[in-house]
Amino acid sequence: MPEPVARSVAMPPDAALVARQALGMAPDAALRIAFVAGPGDVVGTFDHWSQDAHDPRTPVIAYSAMFYTVVAALDAEALVVVEHAQQPAAPHSRFQFCHIPRVRNRGGIGYRIDARNYTNKVLRRLRDYKPDVVLIGTDAPDALIAGLPRAKRVILTAHNTYWPMGQRGTSLRTRVRLNMKMRALRRVHAVVNTSDECAAQVAALGGPAGTRSFTEIPQVLAAY
Repeated sequence: MPEPVARSVAMPPDAALVARQALGMAPDAALRIAFVAGPGDVVGTFDHWSQDAHDPRTPVIAYSAMFYTVVAALDAEALVVVEHAQQPAAPHSRFQFCHIPRVRNRGGIGYRIDARNYTNKVLRRLRDYKPDVVLIGTDAPDALIAGLPRAKRVILTAHNTYWPMGQRGTSLRTRVRLNMKMRALRRVHAVVNTSDECAAQVAALGGPAGTRSFTEIPQVLAAY
């Protein structure tokens, strides 16, 4: 059987103290982390994580499961913004899940209207929560990333590339779209990538690179 999910992320014993020092916080300060999750079922993964089990619906260690493990190791609390209405099977004092639906299947002007509505709702919730750290994915609307409230750290999770490998477009429409992403990336302090190609494209658009860019290749679960 796979090892317990709590052992899938290696954390030093003084991680909570080191994190607060890096953020300029007192050792006993409350650390608040916000995670704007994508369309995946992070609540279902949380239910498995709560039982110290991996989500059997995915062959890799789920990113959200690693996030929950890190939050617990840092003795932090977290707000998780989810697109689905479900809530965890059992409440947890460290985590709260906020349902903000996002319409994804319209095109043209409808897509832009839906993205703007979602952006405004998420930004209002984050301003109320006042997180010290925000995690957000590359699938988030550019206006949402660019408009994030002031936080000590904004961390981008780059699970997808912006263009097919070796095929960056040069049309006017593509340049306008990528320019918007470049402006949004100015808001980001660090990035966690799922491939070297993701890291290269984020850096090419002016996003974090070097020591502020980390690549975590998805780990396939092995039964033993």
